[in-house]
Amino acid sequence: MSMGWDTVTVWRADGAAWSRVVATGVRVEDSRQSSEASVGPTAAGELKVYFFRDPGIRPGDYVAVGAADGEEPPSGARVVTKVAPWTLRHRYHHTEVSCV
Repeated sequence: MSMGWDTVTVWRADGAAWSRVVATGVRVEDSRQSSEASVGPTAAGELKVYFFRDPGIRPGDYVAVGAADGEEPPSGARVVTKVAPWTLRHRYHHTEVSCV
């Protein structure tokens, strides 16, 4: 995996309010697909963001690609479903964040 050059905005749930952080130097992979096995195509996809520093993100937080304004996540932001830190030889390497 190569280093990322993308930017994302993260809204972290902080009690009753949101905390917004713009993160640069991340890698973004947006997979959009459709399932033709069911009756009519069904949009399915997942946004994966690779952070090379611990982002402090938890499931239920929101991520939007690019730098975004606002105290609350916009309608196009994706909800975080999975956060997986990865190590290499017992040292932190990156965190893989999955969003739907």
